[in-house]
Amino acid sequence: MRDHNAWKSSDAAEQYVRDLLVRYDDAFENHWISASSEQGDYLTMMRATIPGQWGSNHGIDVIALDVTGRLWLIEVSRGTRRGAARFKGGGKPVKYADYKLQMSVNWREAAADRFLTKVPNAPDMLRYLFDEQLSDKRVVDKFRMLLPNHNKAVIIPVGAHFDAIGTDVNFNTEVYTCRFPSRFFHD
Repeated sequence: MRDHNAWKSSDAAEQYVRDLLVRYDDAFENHWISASSEQGDYLTMMRATIPGQWGSNHGIDVIALDVTGRLWLIEVSRGTRRGAARFKGGGKPVKYADYKLQMSVNWREAAADRFLTKVPNAPDMLRYLFDEQLSDKRVVDKFRMLLPNHNKAVIIPVGAHFDAIGTDVNFNTEVYTCRFPSRFFHD
């Protein structure tokens, strides 16, 4: 069995989410309520995850590969307390992504490119993600090949809201609530 803590996240909430992603197939539920089940859909279980950030927590929170081999780029957010609820928006315009919002297509592509160019261990991390012993060039090429068809998700705590305006994130199907409450999702 692979060590799912091979590449630790610097943020406790992100590490908690990564642990749940590889252990449970029902930890995260989206907001698309089925008429038949009266429940949302669950985020698929992941085969492996790695942190996708560089510097001081810039970039993609979680890069993951699901059990069918699809690439996922995942944002983990506690949100900001506003009254009785928590709120997470698409973020502020990001300079390195042509001033597009966090989680927009432009931001995800730019953040993935920054991961490849700013993280010295990126090829090793990708080898772990894909569980393949490829050369640096081939493992980066594989990541770049999967990137245009990646899936995306935003994971928020119960009671939070994600404002998808300015992004291509679908609130109903791509925003997931963590079903396992944790102290990691609080201030």
